[in-house]
Amino acid sequence: MTTASLRLEGNIHVLTMTNGENGNVMNPESLADLNALLDEVESYDGNTALILTSDHAKHWCNGIDLALLKAKGIAAVKQEFVPELDKLLLRLAMLNAPVVAHITGNCYAGGALLACAADFRAMRSDYGRFCFAEIDVPIIFSAPMQGLLNCLHDRQTVDHLILTGEAITGDIAEQTQVADFSGTHEETWAWCWQLADTLAKKDRATYVGIKRDRRALLHSAFAALNQ
Repeated sequence: MTTASLRLEGNIHVLTMTNGENGNVMNPESLADLNALLDEVESYDGNTALILTSDHAKHWCNGIDLALLKAKGIAAVKQEFVPELDKLLLRLAMLNAPVVAHITGNCYAGGALLACAADFRAMRSDYGRFCFAEIDVPIIFSAPMQGLLNCLHDRQTVDHLILTGEAITGDIAEQTQVADFSGTHEETWAWCWQLADTLAKKDRATYVGIKRDRRALLHSAFAALNQ
């Protein structure tokens, strides 16, 4: 079973996580699917933008698969799976195209980090929560994950969320600059599409250069994970 799909509309790529009934949880299969689709986006010839969304009205991404944690144990997951998750997160954060996250519902733990890797985030205000649940798993943030947290703008908000595990709604996420926009499912999709359409007209190399310069704290981790 594939867990994600990719379509091209004009020059906008729409990557949809398609395992929403299971919360679009992260496991080796889902990481492989996402990496394969990011290969296609990276190799696209010409200006483009990427919208990262979900096929489910209530779940965007609920983080690491709890079945994987149960089967492997936290120690093995930290050793074997988290480095591969770090690679995906950093790859998305440094992707050679604009990335807009359309957060359709619950966005937890690794899913919240996936959202951090996007350049812009829109989140529903009428359903769903954004939460760094690592403190309750419990998993300590890796160095690359700590770097990704710096992609959010408000240090006080980030510290509060990661140390308490509080789950916030989309309107609070917008107020605290975790999300750039909040609204209904339809409103957030329209916002993401309009923004992606604008960004897809920008010179891709210039955009990527500016984005990567702004994320200089991620460079060493990105290079180390891909040696």
